[in-house]
Amino acid sequence: MIKINKYFNGDVVSIKFQTETLPATVGVMAVGNYKFDTILKETVTIISGEFTVKLPGSSDWQTFSIGEQFIVEANQSFQLKVAVETAYLCTYSKEPKKLILKKKSKKRKKIISHISRRKHERYSVGDFPVEVKKPDGTKLKAVLCDISYRGFQILCTGLTARIFSKETGLLTDDDTNEVEITIKVKSRNKVVKIITDCRIVYIAKSDDIQGKNSFIVGLQVIDFKGKSLTIIRQLIKKLNA
Repeated sequence: MIKINKYFNGDVVSIKFQTETLPATVGVMAVGNYKFDTILKETVTIISGEFTVKLPGSSDWQTFSIGEQFIVEANQSFQLKVAVETAYLCTYSKEPKKLILKKKSKKRKKIISHISRRKHERYSVGDFPVEVKKPDGTKLKAVLCDISYRGFQILCTGLTARIFSKETGLLTDDDTNEVEITIKVKSRNKVVKIITDCRIVYIAKSDDIQGKNSFIVGLQVIDFKGKSLTIIRQLIKKLNA
């Protein structure tokens, strides 16, 4: 599935596609200064123009021109200076398979992950409403269970869970299990939206939460929209205060 994304008020435009081996984006950046956070390992190749890059852990700026590439590991931040409009190709490493989560902790604040390899702890920030938008435009309703820097758990009905499990194929490397998530949360005495593109990584029955017809859906963030990552950081920082 080809998907177009715009960032920084349209100054960065990328087209998402699948190569023979890895997911990738090809895009163009306007003149300006940018900062990006990675979720997966990224390999960036310059097609036209040049990037001046400050890589994680480095105090130096390096310039990469046509045909050159640089690599940024997963869960890192890096900065870019773009002096001329520049086109690039970025490929992403595949994610390891996830284990299925059987139960959700009943704690209201910090929730220790059931998956020992997960780097980010989960936090309960409130039973906020969630809208799940499928690639075909269909919208489904759910409720937020908990949140982390890289993903969410949402609670849905059995009907919604059956739609997911039937149509997404789950745990595959194609785009059929990708959805857009909109969460309305209260931050600093006003309602704001967290909007992300996510991949469904598991569905687990949760009889212990809200009845026998409830299911937990685990979501991993692919892209943050607008100030969504900043809002998540503010929510978690408030919980840790």
